[in-house]
Amino acid sequence: MSESDFFSKFLTLAALNEPKLSSNFRKPLHEVSNLGVSLPPLRYKYDPTKSRVKGTSQDVTLTIKSIKPPKFSVSKTFESTQTVGQIKEFLVETESEIHTTSQVRLLLKGKVLHDAQLISDFNQDKVALMAMVSKAEKPVEPAPEPISEPMDVDLEDPQLDLASQTGIVLPWDKIKAVLENSLDAAAAATALERLKTGWELSK
Repeated sequence: MSESDFFSKFLTLAALNEPKLSSNFRKPLHEVSNLGVSLPPLRYKYDPTKSRVKGTSQDVTLTIKSIKPPKFSVSKTFESTQTVGQIKEFLVETESEIHTTSQVRLLLKGKVLHDAQLISDFNQDKVALMAMVSKAEKPVEPAPEPISEPMDVDLEDPQLDLASQTGIVLPWDKIKAVLENSLDAAAAATALERLKTGWELSK
């Protein structure tokens, strides 16, 4: 007999006889002797901490102690949605010898905590953390520039008389032509005389 034939005959027989109990049947509780076949116990162990709704914030009290100098011990209540990085920022604000969060390492049961880790990951309402604080790096000061002392130059030194040593002769005609192109004749003549006078004085 196929399944379709079986169900067809079963439904036909079920329709011939009226059900013994109505659809709205009710029985007093004190007359109930059993609830039917007992089910095996569940192997799942209920953990109340995992039943919390994600996104909700709860208070967690943290006690932070330093392992080595600078010695300190502080307690503060944080929200479970805050991070380890925010705990370090709190230490920077409260401890005078801590200047940056990079100086601080927080440990829980010997394990270093990362800045992005949530406080809710501790799964405890009260947590004791250990802190290791390194010394702040001193800023490197730029080396002072050496100050050059002025040199004593003897202008009467014959070695500095380049004109007498090399026998330089200036092209006064070309200099005059350049001056006349830029100035009028009188101004060009005056400028040329001043140049010649200065040149003679430099010898």
